[in-house]
Amino acid sequence: MDYVSIPRDDQSFQKPLSADQLKSMCIKGLGWGQGVKEIRELASGMFNNTYLITLSDRKVILRVGPAPGVRVFSNEEFLLRREQSVEPFFAPIANVVSKTIFADFSGKMVNRDFVFQTFIEGELWDEIQPTLTPAEDDSLWEQLGGIAKKIHAVPGKSFGFPPPQKQFGSWSEAVIAIVRDMVEDIHDLKIDPSGTGEFLDALEAGRRLLDEIRAPRLAHGDLWPKNVLLERGADGSRITGLLDSERAFWGDPMAEWIFHDGTCAEAFWDGYGKRPMGGDAEFRNHAYTGLYAVQLYLEAWRFNLDDAPFRARLLAATRGMLETGKESPR
Repeated sequence: MDYVSIPRDDQSFQKPLSADQLKSMCIKGLGWGQGVKEIRELASGMFNNTYLITLSDRKVILRVGPAPGVRVFSNEEFLLRREQSVEPFFAPIANVVSKTIFADFSGKMVNRDFVFQTFIEGELWDEIQPTLTPAEDDSLWEQLGGIAKKIHAVPGKSFGFPPPQKQFGSWSEAVIAIVRDMVEDIHDLKIDPSGTGEFLDALEAGRRLLDEIRAPRLAHGDLWPKNVLLERGADGSRITGLLDSERAFWGDPMAEWIFHDGTCAEAFWDGYGKRPMGGDAEFRNHAYTGLYAVQLYLEAWRFNLDDAPFRARLLAATRGMLETGKESPR
């Protein structure tokens, strides 16, 4: 068996596993006699350790959660377990999502959650996007819009992250709880919390506008070209896979990450349909932009990035919430 790992230092968030550990996990998850030819760690993810396992007759993916003692943020707790909980609800797009082969959350073997999943052929859209023609890129955005529309049509029973995380009876409760927990992380880590208090105050003042969302819908939570696989052919490019639904949540579909990261192309709406307009929708969009700005405070700390752009984004989002909140009829 060949093992190709990514060299990591002791300070790395993603902790490596040994060849013996991985072999034992393959025996447990895939059974004896599967003929593991190669285990290759993939560099595309930044949270779980992800491995491509080449067997004698097929390929599978192994994803391993963070090691004990590694600091995860409140919005990242139990990600692989949450993904397992929500997996059946992605049935409308079953042709482009991985299926679970085996999951172990017992911690008995490696004291880390791990999941074996089916392998999907394709190239990462984000990695080859510079080589696509504008027409190819637009086609993919339209396809992604159609996929997102199917996801967002799936109804839920409560708001927030899926089990084992807490669920809420209203959307405002879920949003405010998620932000409060992240702000606590910011304080615990001694990160400058500037702007977070004012943002939370604006969320509290706008509860009524958040609660215009009365029916929870499924959102992928990490939808963007970095998590999309595609195939290029004579007839153009087509999406073959949608990865990493571990950050999925139940709530307002317009809180989907892709609507607030600045990359969503106009062609997306050709597949998705009309975007919500009007005062209340504008308030909520500012609120979600602010929520992700708070999350990016934390990610900037983890990856030693300049957080100034995220602080400016949070300030602008809070200002926008206050302005649209005043204008909204009561």
